Amino acid sequence: MHGEGSAVDEKQGMEWFERSAHAGNIDAQVMLAECHLKGIGCKADISAAVFWYEKAAAMSHPTAQFELAQLYSATAAHISSSSGSSAEDRAWMYARVSANPTRDLDAAVRHCTEAADAGHADAALFLQQQLDPLVRKAKAVN
Repeated sequence: MHGEGSAVDEKQGMEWFERSAHAGNIDAQVMLAECHLKGIGCKADISAAVFWYEKAAAMSHPTAQFELAQLYSATAAHISSSSGSSAEDRAWMYARVSANPTRDLDAAVRHCTEAADAGHADAALFLQQQLDPLVRKAKAVN
């Protein structure tokens, strides 16, 4: 989206990602999902973001798997305790959670484990520090 020597055109960049994503380019699917998630070049749409992350995750894209794990595990408590996150980042995450009230820890763990197994270091850390405690807590409640 940031061409050298030209002005940034997020909408046009998003359109190119969309063309490539529809053609089956998994990196474009991940970028398109991010555009939808953050409202870059379009109105933010978490359902569209999840759709494109799921398509890329089905093709074993570790970043898509990790992003899905974060989305499926997101809770307000998790966001407010995110260390190192700016107030702006936390506000953005709250918007993600409120737009996606369905929480699926099983899917989160599955996607995060797949990403970690593929060598995604942030996924391995997230699995250990965030998901494992959530799963233990959920099991204790049941």
